[in-house]
Amino acid sequence: MVSVVIAVIYVYWLLLTPSDLVWFGMPVRWWALAVPMLIAVLGVLFILGWIGYTLATTPTPETIEELEESEKPEEEEKKKKESE
Repeated sequence: MVSVVIAVIYVYWLLLTPSDLVWFGMPVRWWALAVPMLIAVLGVLFILGWIGYTLATTPTPETIEELEESEKPEEEEKKKKESE
């Protein structure tokens, strides 16, 4: 319901406002296009910044060799327990 109200207000703002109505030196219809585009661009930039931050702060994973070395003592302990 809220989205329908916002859509109706936006259509009125974009199509039905008087063309001589000016706000900050630009026609109101121009603002009806500029504001949503600004929000969209800022949203994309925020998402790209978040992805970059995540990539920069994520620690590097262990190499396969390190994983194999960390598993060797565990396997040896299991073998010792089984042999006892």
